[in-house]
Amino acid sequence: MSQGELLISAFGIVVLMGNVVTAWAILTGKGQKRNIDQPFRVVAEDRVATESALAPLNHRVGVLENDVRMLRGKMEADKNEIIAAGEERMRKIGERVDTVLTAVSRVEGALEQMRHGK
Repeated sequence: MSQGELLISAFGIVVLMGNVVTAWAILTGKGQKRNIDQPFRVVAEDRVATESALAPLNHRVGVLENDVRMLRGKMEADKNEIIAAGEERMRKIGERVDTVLTAVSRVEGALEQMRHGK
């Protein structure tokens, strides 16, 4: 069989399988649409909140906004402290690396002198 014939045969098998599944769904009734009740009920009401009824909510929102502002300030301070500590640590590590490089350089110099017999 050529590739074209194999492709056509495979397509025919897929179509046949689709038809079998569709027939099975129809015969067993599983393919029928079901009515599903809405879990929410939409009701239109003409209720309007008064300004005095919203005052406690406005106060609470103001308190929350203030809390968020305060937390952001603390987070910014913490960030700056962490960055400063990291920079200080990098400086100290750099000093240690410089000390090691100086010692290695001295050892290299001493070895070089030993090689040349000085």
